[in-house]
Amino acid sequence: MKIRKDMLIQDIIQANPDSIDIMMRHGLHCIGCQVSTFESLEDGCRAHGMGDREIEEIVNEINGAVPEDSLTLTKLAFEEMKKVIKGSNGIRVWSKGDGFEASLVDSHEVDDIVLDAHGVRVFIEKRSVTKLKGKKLDFKEGKFYVR
Repeated sequence: MKIRKDMLIQDIIQANPDSIDIMMRHGLHCIGCQVSTFESLEDGCRAHGMGDREIEEIVNEINGAVPEDSLTLTKLAFEEMKKVIKGSNGIRVWSKGDGFEASLVDSHEVDDIVLDAHGVRVFIEKRSVTKLKGKKLDFKEGKFYVR
């Protein structure tokens, strides 16, 4: 879901839990406040003295650099990634033939798109981003795969 500045803070958090960290970093501490149930992101930002540029920056950061619905992680994949990434830099996903590959990596390519959620990093090959739209990164039988 694409986040907009006119959305309620509570709805943004429900749609994207990672938005909590982003809002907190920007000094928007409305997360636990009762106001978040009826105040938009824009209203909350303005109440904290933020201008258009700061509001746009928060919205863009929440939405991230990856096109909407490009790749999602299943809960199982996320939990497994938290276990195995300790010695690795993250998991890299790239196109291979008619499918995709996903593998633990110690480094990533300079132009990879980096997704970071609670310390779990996924690197997406830039040319594969549009092909990954609507796909899921999953885990089965000791291996990460894209479905």
